[in-house]
Amino acid sequence: MIWGCSSVWLERRPVTPEAASSSLVTPANIFLKWYLYMVLLRTIFLFSLITIFTIGASFQNYKTERVKIAEGVIIEKKISSKTGKLISEEYKVLINGIYWDAQFKDGKWGLSMMGQEAFDEFKASGGDSAGGGGGGCN
Repeated sequence: MIWGCSSVWLERRPVTPEAASSSLVTPANIFLKWYLYMVLLRTIFLFSLITIFTIGASFQNYKTERVKIAEGVIIEKKISSKTGKLISEEYKVLINGIYWDAQFKDGKWGLSMMGQEAFDEFKASGGDSAGGGGGGCN
C-alpha cells in the first residue's frame, strides 16, 4: 500500500524537532492514524470470525422422533445426529389436524401457554392450515 501526504503535513511539526532535510519527514500522527486503522480492521476481522463460528456452532443436525403417547397426543424428541443425545422433547396435542404445544394438567392433555398463544394467533389469522400452525407441526 502506498501512503501519501496532503499539504496539511507542511503545517505540522515533524516527528523530531530538528530541522528536516530536503526529504521531508512525515508527521507522526499519520502513522498513528494508519496504526489505529489497522487495529480497527484486525478487530473487525476477528469479531467476524468469532461471530461466524458462534453462529455455525448453534446450528445442530438433529433428527425428530414422534412417539404417540395417547390418542391425539405425541411426544416430539429432537436428537443430535452426531452424538445421539437428546436435545429437547416437547409434548404436542392434535387439534384440527395440527399438532400444538401441550401440557398434562388436572389429569388431561391441553394446550400449553405457548401452544394456546400460537393457536389463538392461528385462528385470528383465519385458521388456514395451508399457512402453517405457527407453533404446531403437521
